[in-house]
Amino acid sequence: MDSIALDEKGFVKSLNLREHGEHTIDLVVDCTGFRGSILQKTLGEPFISYADHLLNDRAAVIQIPHNDVTRISPATRATGFSAGWNFNIPLTSRVGTGYIYSSRFISDEDAADELLRHYAGQVKGAEPRVIPIQTGRVRNAWVKNCVALGLAGGFIEPLESTAIFMTDLAVRWLRRFMPTRDFEPEFTTAFNRQVHRLYDEVRDLVQLHYHLNNRQDSKYWRAAREELKLSDRLQENLSIWRTRSPEDLDLASTFLFGGPVYDLLLISKGYYSDAHLANAHHLKRSVYDRYRQAIRAARANQLRKLVPQSEFLRGNHFVWGERASRHPPIPAFFPAATKIKLPLHPPKPKKN
Repeated sequence: MDSIALDEKGFVKSLNLREHGEHTIDLVVDCTGFRGSILQKTLGEPFISYADHLLNDRAAVIQIPHNDVTRISPATRATGFSAGWNFNIPLTSRVGTGYIYSSRFISDEDAADELLRHYAGQVKGAEPRVIPIQTGRVRNAWVKNCVALGLAGGFIEPLESTAIFMTDLAVRWLRRFMPTRDFEPEFTTAFNRQVHRLYDEVRDLVQLHYHLNNRQDSKYWRAAREELKLSDRLQENLSIWRTRSPEDLDLASTFLFGGPVYDLLLISKGYYSDAHLANAHHLKRSVYDRYRQAIRAARANQLRKLVPQSEFLRGNHFVWGERASRHPPIPAFFPAATKIKLPLHPPKPKKN
């Protein structure tokens, strides 16, 4: 994109594309990543940083081969490092991994060294790629006739892997609030209100992971627990949750994370270890023990029926647009309903 032209009202009138020339537009979706070329740079919409709430501003990433392609882990792992955390995502052909960290507490070089040491023997000759990240959101994701989606609208570190969901949800809202060519302000206001709530919801849940940490071995983890600002809503809720468990009504929005998610996080972090919940139900030990035994038996039965992750991925690895004959064979343990053939082109309408 070489240039952007605005009309007399400040709306985007046309885009001059490097390879395809000038295009007049009615509505433009800004997907230019962290650059925010249209919404931020051209329309001047400010970026609201979450740096007071979340420390991490760097990602050092690499790809490593599978040690054994027949034994692929069925889960993503997050491991705490000295100044952040490591993600490990098993894919069909490789493992995507990286270090999400704060440059305030570790240099890019030392972060890369820590990541490589963690995978010693698996990453010969690999050089981590360092990506600066800015955590936060634009003040308004929809301004005039421009809507920012994905990184152009904001970013929160992937501790809860929310980016794809947030982009998908924003696309659905865009369709729901699509105005006429008059761009009625009520539609853009409603869209922006939803986006604000979504970003703040994810920010609070991600920050709570750090705020409740009990690590004492580095300045980073102490700062994450003691120095960062909590939102007013989260501060209020933490006080309420000392005497009762979280409920959806406590939260400004529950697009992704409702009361049960907070409940699980608080319990796992020992938040209730010395608390007396006012509305806690008192069960007899014998009743609770029977419940635990039933859950463990059900889980063991489920695990016996599971297939190895490599087989599951092979059976569900479809590539859009490829002919069915090129798809890998689907093992017999998948129901017939999952044997989907994807058409190369939309079906032709039937003649009457």
